[in-house]
Amino acid sequence: MQNFFLFLRKYYHLFLFIILELIALTALVKFNHYQNAVFYSTANEVSGYLYQKKSDALSYLSLKEENKRLLNNTAVFMNDSLDNHFMMFGTDSFLMNDTMKRPWFSFYAAEVINNTVHRKRNYLTINKGFAHGIEKHMGVISQDGVVGIVIDVSKNFALVMSVLHDQFQVSPEIAGSNYFGKLKWDGMDPRMANIDEISRYYPVEKGQRVVTSNFGSTKFPRNIPIGIVESVKKSTKKPFATIRVKLATDFGRVRSVYVIKNIFKQELQQLEERVEDE
Repeated sequence: MQNFFLFLRKYYHLFLFIILELIALTALVKFNHYQNAVFYSTANEVSGYLYQKKSDALSYLSLKEENKRLLNNTAVFMNDSLDNHFMMFGTDSFLMNDTMKRPWFSFYAAEVINNTVHRKRNYLTINKGFAHGIEKHMGVISQDGVVGIVIDVSKNFALVMSVLHDQFQVSPEIAGSNYFGKLKWDGMDPRMANIDEISRYYPVEKGQRVVTSNFGSTKFPRNIPIGIVESVKKSTKKPFATIRVKLATDFGRVRSVYVIKNIFKQELQQLEERVEDE
C-alpha cells in the first residue's frame, strides 16, 4: 500500500493533467455542435469496426445454418409479403416495382454486427453506411418482418432504432381489413408488443396477421409482417381494445437485414407540404 501511495505521489502531476484534459475534451464535445458531430461520427465508425470483427467471428461459426435460414425466409418474404409486385435483384440489393413496373422501393442488404434486446431502448448496428446509400429515417426489415428505423449513419455503419424501443412508431394493419392503429413495445417481453387505437367494436381475433400499412409512413412498403395477434382484451370503459401481438422478428437471432429506400419519399413529402402551406 505504501508503494502505491509513493507511486501516486511521484506521478500525480501526470494524472492531474490527464483528468483535466478529459474534462476539457468532454466540455468541448458537449457544448460545440461541430465537435460533437465529429466525435459521435468517429465513435460510431470505430465501434462499428470492432463490432464487425466480432460479428465476423460469430458468423463463421454459424455460417451453414444461417445461409440455410436466409434462403428459406427470403423465399417466404418474397412470396407472402410482396405479392402483386415485381422484384429485380442485384448483388446485395433489389428493387420492388409496383404493378405498373415503376421502381418504388430499393432494398440494401446488410449484416447486424451488434444488437441489444433486454434494455428499455434497444438498438442494432449494421455494417452499411452512407457510402452504401444508407440514410437516416430509412426502414429496416429482416426476412421475418419489421426490425426498426435508421437513426444515425457514418461512412460504413448505421445505427438502427429497434422495434424494441419505447419511441419506435409504425402504423400496423390487421391483414385483410382496414383496421390500423399504433404499435408500441412495453419494455417487457422482446417477443411481444401492443397495438393501441383500434376500436373495440372491430372483430379482431387471435391468430390474425399484423402487417405494415401505407398510412402515415413512407418508410415501409405495405404488407411487411409485424406479427400475429396473440390476444384481444376489450373493456366497456374504453373505446379501444388492447391487442397483444407476437412479433414476427426474433430480435435475439436477427443477423441479416434489408434497409429500405422509398424512391418517391421526397416527392410525396413535398406534395404534402404544399397542401399544408395552402
